[in-house]
Amino acid sequence: MTLLYRVFPPHIYIAACVAAWGLIASLQAVASSFAFLFVLRMLLGISEAAFGPGVPFYLSFFYKRDELALRTGLFISAAPLAISFAASLAWVITKLSEHIAIAPWRMLFLVEGFPSVVVAVFAWYYIPDSPGTALYLNQRERRVARLRLRKEKDPAETASVKKRLEWKEIWATLVDPKSYMTAVRQSILPQVKGLMKRLGDVLLLQCSIQLFARLPADHH
Repeated sequence: MTLLYRVFPPHIYIAACVAAWGLIASLQAVASSFAFLFVLRMLLGISEAAFGPGVPFYLSFFYKRDELALRTGLFISAAPLAISFAASLAWVITKLSEHIAIAPWRMLFLVEGFPSVVVAVFAWYYIPDSPGTALYLNQRERRVARLRLRKEKDPAETASVKKRLEWKEIWATLVDPKSYMTAVRQSILPQVKGLMKRLGDVLLLQCSIQLFARLPADHH
């Protein structure tokens, strides 16, 4: 789904992902069955998968290769920072919702999800597709931003991949078992670690999965 940044303008794609996440998260407040909630959680994961992994790719539209690591690190560091406040925020929301008609857990989904829908509206208008369309830069700054990236991009290559997908590369990725290691790690590893008694066994399992996932792919 990250490759769709090549097909759709980023300001549209990012806004759609954020709006979808906020809408689906809010709809969990009206879930009336386990099956309905399960479907919503699955769709929520799809919307996250469309946005999160694509941000480093989006940042490459604005920064050179030697500048991407720091910017990507700052973006990734926001996740644990948000998690550190999530529990406290959830407690406050549920505590304040104890004396209203809506169940606290339903209010929690509404308060955490709906603001993203509002943010998506601003994303549509203010997120630039490239340095040349950034509203916060003047004409000279836009030109400088384009020139500093031109040295790292091959014009012929850029023109050939713009607005289309390389299906051969996509298929090679889909049939590579290592492409699924992250999903396996995220879904199964927490349960397996819960069954293990020794910290050493947990670290050994996690390191083994990480090493296997980083093996070079054979696309011949």
